[in-house]
This record gives sequence, C-alpha cells and structure tokens, in this order.
Amino acid sequence: GHKISLQISERTTTMVSKATLVFAFLSVASASAAAKVNVEVLIESYCPCSGQWQFDFEKYVLPTVGSIVNLKRQMDGSPHSDGSVHCFHGSNECKANTLGLCAQNQTTNWQQWLNFTVCNDGECKGPRIDMQFCEHQYDVGKSKGEEREKMCAAQNGIDWNELQDCYNGQKGKDLLYASAKYDQQHKETYGMTGLPVVTVNGKRFSKFWDCNSHSTKLSGLIREICNAYEGDKPAACSKANIFVATSNLTMLSAEAEVREKLYFQGPGDNY
Repeated sequence: GHKISLQISERTTTMVSKATLVFAFLSVASASAAAKVNVEVLIESYCPCSGQWQFDFEKYVLPTVGSIVNLKRQMDGSPHSDGSVHCFHGSNECKANTLGLCAQNQTTNWQQWLNFTVCNDGECKGPRIDMQFCEHQYDVGKSKGEEREKMCAAQNGIDWNELQDCYNGQKGKDLLYASAKYDQQHKETYGMTGLPVVTVNGKRFSKFWDCNSHSTKLSGLIREICNAYEGDKPAACSKANIFVATSNLTMLSAEAEVREKLYFQGPGDNY
C-alpha cells in the first residue's frame, strides 16, 4: 500500500512539475509574442511641431520603448476629386510630404524612414520666435535641400534613384492622395486635436494644440506605450524617474496665430 501511494505521489508530482513548466513556457511565449503597440502620427512636413515631435520620437522613444512599437505616419492634406492635394503650408510642403511618403513606401521598417526624415530636418531645438524649430525642415522638397536628402538616403540604405522615381512620378502622387484621403476619412483636425495628431492603439493621445514634445521629452507617450503593451515591458517602463513636465500652451501661440490667419486668408508658399 505504501509503495502504490509513493508511486502515485511521485507520478502526481511529476505531472504537476510538467504542467508548471508548460505553463511557464506558454507564459514566456505569450509575453514574447505580445502585439506591438500601434502609434500613429498625422503630421505636416512644414509644421515646426511635427518636425520637433519626430526628432524627439527618435531621440527619446526609439531607444527606450522602440522595440515594442509599430509607428505609422500619415500626412495632413486636403484631397480633391481630380486627384490633387492641397497642403496647408503650400505646394512645397506637398513635395516634402511626398518625399516622406515615398521613403515610407520604399523602406522595410519605420525606424529607417524616421531616421531619414530626422536627418533631412536636421537638429531640432524647440520653440523659437521665427517658428524654425528644426534647422533644415523648410529646405525639404526644395532644390537647396536635395544634396542633404541624397546624403540622408545613403546613410539610411534608401536607393536614391528609386526614391526619385516615386517622388517625381505617379506613385508619389498616389501616395500623397491616399494619405490625405485617409486623414479626411478619420476626421482628425490637425491642430485642434494635436500638433501633431497622435493615436495609441487607435485611441487619440494628443490634445488641443499639443506641441510640447520638446519640454516633456515625450515622457507621457512613453508611459502610454508602456501601459498599452501586454508583454514583458522594457526596462524604461519600470523607471520611476521618467521625466515629467507640464504642458506649456503659451509656446503654441505663435503657431496657432499663424494657422488661424492662414485659415481665413488661404494658405500659400510662405515656408
């Protein structure tokens, strides 16, 4: 009787141990296979807040929680029935938007096209009275910015000739139109719902005239990404000393005023 009990006990212990191992394995597999957090941003290539946001995303978000993020980008614009697109800051912004979209279409991961964009825009140092947050942002899409764009493409493994074929051809026009149409269908008003407009897993994160990525170092977005991720979180998610700053809406006044005036006067090629 003792022998049988011992065998049953040993068998039960073995089964429990195996079950525990299987459960642990499934837990690890589940964590490692957790879906990445979808962050989508709606930008305008010549909006200083958009340039700053992309610069700060590369600087602060990419190295901390970039491994659990899938970044998507759309370009703000007004699509017309003839297939053309009207961009808020004028025709040169449409060219810059097209260049960015062609890079997105050509690259295999979001880090690649983001690095290309940030390289093109140059260093961004936050709010300035002349609204030039980023050193070369308003050169993108213009002839004086071409050498820099070519250099940035080479640095990020983007074939320049293929990029130009898209940029100057029908493919670029189609990408620009599709992006503007997507923006229109989602009914997000640039500025009113963020500068730029940002969503996390489909839920809008940005707020009215939200242009404070430079002061916050996108710490709020990092926390939102950490909270949304269901797998094993990166070390940055457990840090208690993530930089926190309050919103500073006063820094938006110049951009808001310019946008309001242009809304009534009609946008032009002022950038």
